[in-house]
This record gives sequence, C-alpha cells and structure tokens, in this order.
Amino acid sequence: MFKSKEEKQEAKREKYMKKYHLDNLSEKDMEIIQEISSNSAKIASTVGMLTMDSKEQAKLLQLESLVAQNWLIIRKLDEISQKLDN
Repeated sequence: MFKSKEEKQEAKREKYMKKYHLDNLSEKDMEIIQEISSNSAKIASTVGMLTMDSKEQAKLLQLESLVAQNWLIIRKLDEISQKLDN
C-alpha cells in the first residue's frame, strides 16, 4: 500500500527510463540516470510552484526538448559502442 522512499525513487527512475527508452544502458549508466531523474523531479516540483509567462514556458519546453535530444544521442552512441565491441 505505502511505498518506501527507495521504491518511490526506483519507480521514478523506471518512469524516466521508459520515457526516454533507456532500458539497454549499462549499470554504470543507470546510476547516472538515477541522479538525473532525481534532479529532474526536483526541478519539476520547483517549477510547478512558480508562475510563468508564455516566454518562460517556451524556454522550459525548449530545454525539455534538448534533454530528449541528448538522450537520443546517448542511446545511439551506446548502440554504436555495443556494435563495435562485438
């Protein structure tokens, strides 16, 4: 019924990984994803408390797009690395 702090963090990490299709990365990379998803959640909760005008909202959407693009690049580089290792 009630989840522990670790279970909540794990659920957030899983949600973040699913959102950006990061399920094939190494365990080492997973640790970094945990930190990034935690920071992302903190930022989202802070932003939720702020009132933003349309310019600020546009900037936030642009930053979210950049994050998504970065994850795509990371995934593709990981795929290339795995193919080169074989």
